[in-house]
Amino acid sequence: MILKDKSVLVTGGTGSLGKVLVKRLLTGEIGLPRQIIVFSRDEAKQHSMRLAFKHLRAPTDEVIYDNFEQLLQFRIGDVRDLHSLTTALRDADVVFNAAALKQVPSCEYFPFEAVQTNINGAENIVRAILAHKLPIDTVVGISTDKACKPVNVMGMTKAVQERIFVRANLDPGDTRFICVRYGNSSVPRTDTSGRPSHHHHHRYDSVSSQPRAGCRYDFCGPSRGASGRDLYPARAVGDSQGHRRRTYRKSANRNCSHGH
Repeated sequence: MILKDKSVLVTGGTGSLGKVLVKRLLTGEIGLPRQIIVFSRDEAKQHSMRLAFKHLRAPTDEVIYDNFEQLLQFRIGDVRDLHSLTTALRDADVVFNAAALKQVPSCEYFPFEAVQTNINGAENIVRAILAHKLPIDTVVGISTDKACKPVNVMGMTKAVQERIFVRANLDPGDTRFICVRYGNSSVPRTDTSGRPSHHHHHRYDSVSSQPRAGCRYDFCGPSRGASGRDLYPARAVGDSQGHRRRTYRKSANRNCSHGH
């Protein structure tokens, strides 16, 4: 199990996707981590999240409740701040970067704020790991369907974020930088260069808007993603006998030439 006994850092861990991701990590679905670090700048959300786990009482939640008591840590910080981010990264083996400004209207009205979180935040992760030679195994950048042929600020900043993570694989070091995408609509089935794609994930008929479904795909990153690759869900493709092929769309090889 790929996350067994690992220290996992979730940036933006109090966000909509981050909270679901943390809960799934606590189930040990792909290996029970040694610790899970929730890193975010909102102390109120961290407090609410901590209380929510403490108050779980349903029988089906007992395992998650016990794991929370043993494994979950909360740290205040911001991916925009290199110092606080570096401190959190020092204790991590695997990083899920869920920190983002992802509301399309907000990004349109406050574009530089989107740049600082979605672009500068990703650059800070890469810079901290490389500059301090941190022994992090994998960084999973969580992106969006809107990064393909972007027409809005959110998509543009996420597209640049993908390039930052993919490009980082060219630098010295053993860290694997990969990206996954999820979104909120059926989208043209293209790779990152805009070419038609016929390789899709068997679970998805459209790109999922639900954080729970998105987290299922995020888990494919550490287990199936190669350095410098984007993974994203798309419509399932049937063969001549009507069976669905279990394939994953991958784009952007190690030398950053997308779509080859």
